[in-house]
Amino acid sequence: MKMDPLKQESATTQSDAVLWFVFLLDPSLLEKHLNEQDSDPTPPELITKFLTNGQANNEARSKKNLALKILSLKVAAHLKWDMSVLLNRLSLGMQFLLLKDLIYMSRQEEWDPSTDIALNFDDITPQALFSIVLFHRWVLCALVKQNISINCSSSGNGNANIGRAPGAITNGASPAEMPPDEVLRLLEKQAPESVAVLQKALQAQPTNYSVPTFDTFQPLTEDSSDVEMLWEKCEPITLEEFRSQLHFDLGVYFIFRQEHDLARQNFSACDELFSKCSRPSVYCSVSRPKLDGYRIACGVFSPQAQTSLLCQFHASIKQQYMGIVNILIQDNKSQEIPMVHREHLELDIQGAIQSGKFTVARDLLIHVQCLNIARRLAGSLLICQDYSHRIRAAGPKGADILLNILKPLLLEDKKIDELNEHVSCRFRVRTFIRNLLESGNQVALAKAVQASPEFCSLFKPSELDQLCGKITDISIPSMLSSSSWDIPDLGPRKNPRLEIGSVEQQLIQSYDPEEIRQLLAKLISVPTGKSQPKSVWNVNSKWELPIPVHSVVMILPKGFLQDFCYILLAKAHELASVQEYSSALKMYAIVDEELRISPNIPPIVKLMRLCRWEALVVEITQYLDEWPAHNARSNELAEACRACLSARQAGEALIPRLEVVERCVLMLLNAGPPTAVIGSPLDFLTKLDRHCGHVELAAAFAYACQDVVRQKNCRHVSRDAWDLVLPVFLKEATKRNSSGHAVHHSHRDSPANTGGLCTSSLWAFLSQLREPTMIYLALSLLARMHNVLKDDIKLDINVDYVDNSKGFIISVNLWPASISGPNSYSSRTVAEMLYRLLNHALKYNPINVGWLKVLGDLNYVMDHLSAALKAYLEAAVAATDFFSQPLPKMQIDDQVIRRMIKCCSSLQCHTQAAVLCQFLEEVDYATAFKCLGETKSGSCADAMDSYYECVWDTTLLEYLVHLHTKRGETHRKQLAIHTIGLLELNSNNNAEIQREAENVRKARFLRALAHQYVC
Repeated sequence: MKMDPLKQESATTQSDAVLWFVFLLDPSLLEKHLNEQDSDPTPPELITKFLTNGQANNEARSKKNLALKILSLKVAAHLKWDMSVLLNRLSLGMQFLLLKDLIYMSRQEEWDPSTDIALNFDDITPQALFSIVLFHRWVLCALVKQNISINCSSSGNGNANIGRAPGAITNGASPAEMPPDEVLRLLEKQAPESVAVLQKALQAQPTNYSVPTFDTFQPLTEDSSDVEMLWEKCEPITLEEFRSQLHFDLGVYFIFRQEHDLARQNFSACDELFSKCSRPSVYCSVSRPKLDGYRIACGVFSPQAQTSLLCQFHASIKQQYMGIVNILIQDNKSQEIPMVHREHLELDIQGAIQSGKFTVARDLLIHVQCLNIARRLAGSLLICQDYSHRIRAAGPKGADILLNILKPLLLEDKKIDELNEHVSCRFRVRTFIRNLLESGNQVALAKAVQASPEFCSLFKPSELDQLCGKITDISIPSMLSSSSWDIPDLGPRKNPRLEIGSVEQQLIQSYDPEEIRQLLAKLISVPTGKSQPKSVWNVNSKWELPIPVHSVVMILPKGFLQDFCYILLAKAHELASVQEYSSALKMYAIVDEELRISPNIPPIVKLMRLCRWEALVVEITQYLDEWPAHNARSNELAEACRACLSARQAGEALIPRLEVVERCVLMLLNAGPPTAVIGSPLDFLTKLDRHCGHVELAAAFAYACQDVVRQKNCRHVSRDAWDLVLPVFLKEATKRNSSGHAVHHSHRDSPANTGGLCTSSLWAFLSQLREPTMIYLALSLLARMHNVLKDDIKLDINVDYVDNSKGFIISVNLWPASISGPNSYSSRTVAEMLYRLLNHALKYNPINVGWLKVLGDLNYVMDHLSAALKAYLEAAVAATDFFSQPLPKMQIDDQVIRRMIKCCSSLQCHTQAAVLCQFLEEVDYATAFKCLGETKSGSCADAMDSYYECVWDTTLLEYLVHLHTKRGETHRKQLAIHTIGLLELNSNNNAEIQREAENVRKARFLRALAHQYVC
C-alpha cells in the first residue's frame, strides 16, 4: 500500500497496513510482501528497520537481534545483493552492518577485514568467499559513490580531507557507530587492502561459486534459537560471472583514481569474460552499454567489438566519422540512436566541412542527411528542415543516394491494406517525394524517380507526368542561352563612389582579418576622382578605441598599417564587448604580428605594448566570465598582471589605462587560494600605490585577508576596507541653498564624498569577486555593518568561514564593532548590497552551505520568513546530500534551528515548529508546548497526524496525550499513545541505535519540509 512518507505506519487504521515486527512474528509473510508491487515499506526500508531494531549489544546476540538480522539478509537476498540498491537506498552504517552480519552468518565467527588478505581462497566455503568478496567490492564501490557525491555537493566550507585519518575497519571501530565522514576515512584506508583481496580472489581456483538466495537464510522460530543456514540452497554461478563482476568493480575504482592503465586492463578482462556469460546472472550486474562506455573512456574501444550502436556511433565520431554511414543504416532498422544525436552529427559534419578542420568524403554530408530523412520517415517523425535545396545542390548523385536509401522503406510496406495506406511508410515516402518535386527545379530527382520502377509505382501516371512536367518542360529562349547578343554597351560607366561604398559595407560586416586586408587593398586601388578619400576610421561611427590606443594609432605612418591596425583593434574591442573573446584575442594577435614585422619606431613599439595590455583585459574578462572553467590559467594571468601593474608602479613613460589597472588588481584578488607568502598576489597588492578606488579597495581586502591568514584576526581589527566602504552607505543629506530652496545631496552616488567609491563603483568591484575566500571576506564586512547599524543581537547575521587546511577563520569579528553616528547610515542599503552579493556568489556555487545560511539570516532579519526558511532548508539539503547523512551540528547549529522554529511559527505552521524544537541540543519544551497548543486552529491542525512518526521525545508525546484528552480528540490521542509504546518497545537498544533512529526521523521530517518550501 502507498502511504504518506511522514505518516506513522503502525498507527494507521487501514486493514492492509504492514508493520516491521509483523515479519518477526510471522516470517512467512515476508516473501509475499516483497513480491507485491509498490510494497510499503520498501525492501531497503525494511532492511533499515530490521537492522535499526536488531542491532546486538556488545555482550551477547539476543534471539530477537539474530532473528531481525536474518530477516534483513533475506531481504538483501531478494534484492539479489544489488550493489547499486544497497549504496543508493541505505546509509553507510546500515550497509556495513548488513555485510558484517552476512560474513558472521557465513563464517560463524567474529571477523576482522585486515586478516582477509591472508586467507586461502581455494579452501574456504563458497558462502564465505561470496560474503568476503562482497564486502571488499562494497568498500571500493562505496568509496567511489560517496566521493562523487561529496565532490558534487562540495561548498568550500572547510570539510576535512577524507583520506588523512589513520586506522582500519575493525571490530573495535565499527563504522556503524561513526558519522559518515569518519566511515569514509576508514574506507579510504581500507581500499588498498580491499584491492589486494579482490585481486587475490581473481587468481583463486575454488571448486564452485554460489550466491545465497532468499531460502538460504532460515528464520528463527519460537521453539528454536539456533542459527541454521541452508547453504545448499545457494544458487551456483560460473567462474566467468564471478570474475567479470570483480574486474568491472576494480576497473571503475581505478578509473575513479585516474589509474587508467589498470582500469584498461580490468575492463578488457571483464569484456572477455562477460562475452562468455550466456544467461542473465543473479550475481553479475555488468551491463554491456556501461562496460562499452568505460572501455571507450579508457581508449580501448575497437570498431569490431560487438557493442551497442550508440557506442559505435560515438566511437565513429571520435575517429572522424569512420564507418558512420553503415552505423546509421543499421540504426534505421533498429532505431536505437536518439534522433537528437543524429541531428547533431549532421550539423557537426556541416561545420567541419565549412571550417576546414579536417577532410571528409565529398558525399558524406548528403549521405547523412538522406539517412536522417529515412529514419524520420520510418519512425513517423516530423521533418522540420527544408531538404529541397540540399537535394537540388547535390545533383544527380544526391538524387540517386536519396532514392537508394528510401527504397528499403518501400519494400517493407509493399503489401499494405488500402484502408491503412495513410499510416504506411510508402505513404510517407510518397508525400515526401511529392513535396520535393513540387518545390521546383528538381530536375535530377525527377529523372531519377521516372527511371525507378519502385518510385514510379507510388504515383499514378498522370500525376507523375504532371509533377515532372512542371520541372522538365521548360522552354528556354535561345537568346537567354547565348552570351553574345550583339547589343552595344550603352549603360553608364562604373561609379567609383558606389564601388567604394560597397567595399566599405563589406569592411563593416567582415570579421576575417585576411578578408579585411584584401578589402583595404581594394579600397586603396579604387580611383576617387577629384573627391578626397574618406578616412577608414570614419567608415563606421561605432568603431571605438580606448583613448591611449587611439592616440598612438593616430601617430602611426599614414597608409595601410595605420588603417589595418585601426580596423582590427576596433573590431577586437567590439567583439570583446559581446563576449566573443576568442575572436577578439585573434584580432589582437594578428595586430601584434603585423607590428612585429614593421619598422622598429617608437609609435609601433608603444602600440605593441598597449595591444598586449588590451588583450590582457580580454583574457581577464574571459577568465572571470567563465569561472571556474579556466582556473588552470590563473598563475599565468597573475604574472601578466604583475608585469602590467609594475609599469605603473615604476612610473614609466607608457603606463596602462585605468580600466586595465582595475582588471589586473581584480585578477590578482581572484588568482587563487589566499596566502601570506612574500611575493604572493595578495602581498603584491598591499604594496601598490593606491591611486584609484579599485586599487585602494583591492589592497585593503588583500591586507585584511593577510591578517586572517596570519591568524591575526583574533587580536587585530581590520579598518582599511571598513573605512573605505562605510561612507558609501551614508544617507542622503538635505541642505538649503542661498535662495532658501532645499537641495538634496546623495553621498552614496557621489564618489568625491566617499574617497572615490559610490554604490555603483562598489558593486562593480564586488560583482567581479570569484575566489570564495574573498567573497566570504566581503560578506563578513557587509554583515558586520548591518549588525552594528541594527544593534540587535537577536537579528545578527552570522558569517563564519573555516579553512581547516590553512588554519584560519573569517568572521564578522574581523571588523570594527561600532560606528560613529549610526543614524547617518542606511542599514537598508547595506542589506540590499549584501543581498546582491549573495545572489552573485550563489550563481557560481549554488550549494555553498555557508552562503545559504547567510542568505537565510538576511531574509530573517528583513522579516522575509518564508524566504529565510527556504534558504535554511537549502543549506541543510546541501550539508546532508539531501538528508542522506545526519545533520552536521557544526553547520546547522542551534541558532539556525531556533530561527527555523520562529519562521514556522510565524507562518502558522505550528506543528512543524513543535517538531523542530526536538532538533535543539536541549529540547525547548516551553516553545514546543506553546506551538502544539496553537494547532487547534489554523492550517496546520489537520497536518498533525502526519508528523507523529517524527516525534521521538516522550515528554512531547505525553503532552500531546494530555492535550488531545483535554480536547476530546480520541483518534489523535490513540496515535500519540501508540507512538509512545513504540519508543518504549525499542528502549532496550543502545544509544547509537537510538541515535540512528532519531536521524531517520529527522531526515524524513526535513525532507518533507524541503519538498514544501524548496522544491
